[in-house]
Amino acid sequence: MVLHIVGAAVYIILGAFQFATGFRRRWPGWHRVAGRLVVVCGLLVGLSGLWMTLFYPWPKGDGALLYALRLLFGSAMVGSIVLGFAAIRRGDVRRHRAWMLRGYALAGLE
Repeated sequence: MVLHIVGAAVYIILGAFQFATGFRRRWPGWHRVAGRLVVVCGLLVGLSGLWMTLFYPWPKGDGALLYALRLLFGSAMVGSIVLGFAAIRRGDVRRHRAWMLRGYALAGLE
């Protein structure tokens, strides 16, 4: 749970700066280094969230629908981050931005 919380804090804070055009253009090296950390933290958050959903006891009041939504959104977040990273490795900036934005938005739902 600690890894999930710390990873989420880094992901949310650094991730927000990744979308700031001024940071990306002025310091592209910073964007790359911070982006790699954001990817690692995002995967940590998504995968630990999935793990907790699958293996922790259900909190009182949680039902099957919430369980299914956690699995759906956690999987979608991890998938979006992986596809965004793969896109930038291919040099496809447009798809990279789209997938990373999806992954960042899904973090709020997971």
